[in-house]
Amino acid sequence: MAKVNKKIINQNMVDYQKEKNFAIQILLGKKSLAEFEYIVDYVSTIKLESKKMNPDGLVLFVGSGPIPLSAMLLADEGFNVDCLDFSNEAVLIGREIIKKFGYQKRIQIIAGDARLFNNYSVYDTIVLALEAGVNYHTKKEILEKIFTSMKPDGLVLVRSSNEKNSEGSYVNSSSYLENFFHVEQTIQTFSGYCSTKVCKMPVPHKADLI
Repeated sequence: MAKVNKKIINQNMVDYQKEKNFAIQILLGKKSLAEFEYIVDYVSTIKLESKKMNPDGLVLFVGSGPIPLSAMLLADEGFNVDCLDFSNEAVLIGREIIKKFGYQKRIQIIAGDARLFNNYSVYDTIVLALEAGVNYHTKKEILEKIFTSMKPDGLVLVRSSNEKNSEGSYVNSSSYLENFFHVEQTIQTFSGYCSTKVCKMPVPHKADLI
């Protein structure tokens, strides 16, 4: 049985509830998106991450939550984005947020489990949210599914916690990413609270081609 880190699960639940409550306030007209606590960090992070993406490619964002802010900012940069989230509640609220801000032509939100999703090969870039995966085992299963079904020349951006700054409240993917991908670059994001690992399929060893 996979070891469960209750600290990570609790932090995910706290973050989700805060984001959900803020989304509802936005939909009720009581809050603006500009008041979102981490808006500045999201804007700077997307600016850095989007430079690594194919500007003409289709993006999948895994773990978009009730406020699909990363997808909205990517849409502002000209990208078409599909979002995937296992929470039906998050999907329904997220769709209302997209509608409120007029992103329907650029963004669609899909309900589904990232471990079972079968269309990764459609996307040029896949972004895995920090909160996607409630423990190490789940995160690893998601990464393995992406690895086995993504485009051979696709790009995967994995947001991972920096242990010193997040105090173990989120899953750090660094320890097993290299089991699947070649990590081309690490970008410090969200004011150093986390980092984004820029990953591609590993180049086959010559012996594997014989």
